[in-house]
Amino acid sequence: MTVVFGLGSGRCGTKSLAALLNAQPGTVCFHEANPSAMAWAGAEDTVFSLLRDFRAILDDDERAITVDRASPDRTEPLKRLHALPRVEVIGDVGIYYLPYVTQILSRFPEARFPCLQRDRTEVIKSYVRKLGVPHRSPPAAGTVRDALRGLLRPKPTQSLVQPSRNHWCGDADRRWVPDRRWDKCFPSYDDLGSASLADHIARFYDDYYGQVDELASRYPENVRVFPMESLNSVDGRADILRFCRGGRTVVDVEVFENEGASPKSIELSRRTKAAASRASSSH
Repeated sequence: MTVVFGLGSGRCGTKSLAALLNAQPGTVCFHEANPSAMAWAGAEDTVFSLLRDFRAILDDDERAITVDRASPDRTEPLKRLHALPRVEVIGDVGIYYLPYVTQILSRFPEARFPCLQRDRTEVIKSYVRKLGVPHRSPPAAGTVRDALRGLLRPKPTQSLVQPSRNHWCGDADRRWVPDRRWDKCFPSYDDLGSASLADHIARFYDDYYGQVDELASRYPENVRVFPMESLNSVDGRADILRFCRGGRTVVDVEVFENEGASPKSIELSRRTKAAASRASSSH
């Protein structure tokens, strides 16, 4: 029996990792099961509560997990949890488990922490796009003169984006709109002052993978970094699954789970869910 906690900076394929694990026999994996109760610091009680639930499930006792129901996607693994005759591997994937690796290992020494890593520049750009909102369109022209002025005014070559959220800015920086659910799940960098959103993300990326590297050195059997591109190949996915599942049977599926998925990626997602359903019914 194994517990798995997926890690990664975010914007790096963690949702696809959860989908890949959920396609495996006897496995249930959540994606950010309860961010409302988590925090980058001070959430030890929440983690211990989750570990108790995981232990009970693996011991074939009561199956109960506290899930944040703000997103329907978070409740999907609950159906699988209650449908499987036997749960052999259970886990959750979330950015915010990194500070609690040692705590988790104290209760589950065999726990696995696969960490996805995407190119630094791509992660920064992806976060900026996600946390930014486009400027509102100007009001409609009220007069013919206003309309003519609008036609003569130079048009911007790119749509302007105003960053609206910054999970890392700290309470002293009032330039950003607070996000009560997610800000607490990231470290704060008060010392960056008036730095840009991209600077905050870059600092987080470097700190995050620096901590992961240190943990991988201390716990090489438990913590391992995989490039995000591993999700795109049979060998890469098999490597991730062998690390997470040990000698258990693995099922290869193509996964792509993210907002704004293309038609091709949506089809791959359907195939993943179909494979997971078949694996569930076979037990």
